[in-house]
Amino acid sequence: MKKNNLFLAGIIISTIGIVFVIGTFIISYKPKLQPLNIQPLTKNNSYIKKIEPEKIGIITENATTKIISSHNERAKMIKECYQPTEVEKTLYIQAISFLKPEFSEPRYIRDCDKEQQREMVKLLEDLINWHSTLVYYSHYQETLLLIKQMMQEDSERKHTIRGVGGILPPGILDKDGKQANLSLDEEIDLYIYYLRYNYFDKDNRYNKGNNYKMSFQSRLAALKPSNFSAHRIAFIGEPAVPKMMGLLEDRRPIIVVDDTKIPAVFYRYQDAAVEILEGMFVPDKIPHYKPQFIASRLFPVQLPEDQYFSEYMEKQTPEGRQKVINDIKVWVEEALNNPVEPEEPTQPKEEVNPEEPPTEPEEEKPEEPTPQSPENK
Repeated sequence: MKKNNLFLAGIIISTIGIVFVIGTFIISYKPKLQPLNIQPLTKNNSYIKKIEPEKIGIITENATTKIISSHNERAKMIKECYQPTEVEKTLYIQAISFLKPEFSEPRYIRDCDKEQQREMVKLLEDLINWHSTLVYYSHYQETLLLIKQMMQEDSERKHTIRGVGGILPPGILDKDGKQANLSLDEEIDLYIYYLRYNYFDKDNRYNKGNNYKMSFQSRLAALKPSNFSAHRIAFIGEPAVPKMMGLLEDRRPIIVVDDTKIPAVFYRYQDAAVEILEGMFVPDKIPHYKPQFIASRLFPVQLPEDQYFSEYMEKQTPEGRQKVINDIKVWVEEALNNPVEPEEPTQPKEEVNPEEPPTEPEEEKPEEPTPQSPENK
């Protein structure tokens, strides 16, 4: 009997030992990490959680696993691997299509009314809500918030600008159509608001990229001041400089200039600020305009012909963007310390009638000697 008990106890102890060894092995075992295979998003895809690049450390590249340590490198690698779905592209392109500049001979202008703005907001909200997962989620969200901000500015605007030749008197008018007496600071703010309705000139040498420029036309500015607000700001000159400097990081979109890629390329308020600042201080940038101050050197940011200032700034680090702003600030201060000397008035020239031949001055004849009388000889 004792032998049976000892045998049973041995079996139990052995079983416990085996279970302990197996349990220890299972607990201590660390499975090998598998590379993430980032696939395009679809409605039936289980990958329906917002991608957070800081939580993704391994991605597949050329059948090898690469560990990405930097947040920026991870985000860049994810975007390079990511391909938007057809649904995503359709919603996005349809939304931004309302910001395409319309041709208004011989120029282009943003033609986006309130109804189109509401439709744009709805499409962007659908895109964000349905695809809360997207790699470009932050871009879509920023675009949505900026459009909503501009719609709010539209509803809060209290003044309009009228040109000459209309039924209402020209100038700045209030909501009742009466002349408004604004301070210079308030007038500059109103012209800044109207930058979204400024005319554009298009350089057809480029199919994509930096081919839209704000139109500066002094002869038409009096007729359509709201469509040439950039011209008005440039002519105000030095008092408008601080507000232009404040727009250098203003990403409110005015028009979309390239919708063939995601994210699309926009002409933004910060691009308008650069054009106006250059026009203020660089001769011949604005037709029929003589700068009050002259920059002694080129604009500190020399952009490629196919790139806008806003695109350039997007690619910079926060430190790089601050350096650009500081460089422009120094450039502006140098220009403000170099005023143009007033031209000395010139004497008006006598007008010559082209039909009459010029008259030659008569030659002076020498005086003939008077004959002496015999008494004086």
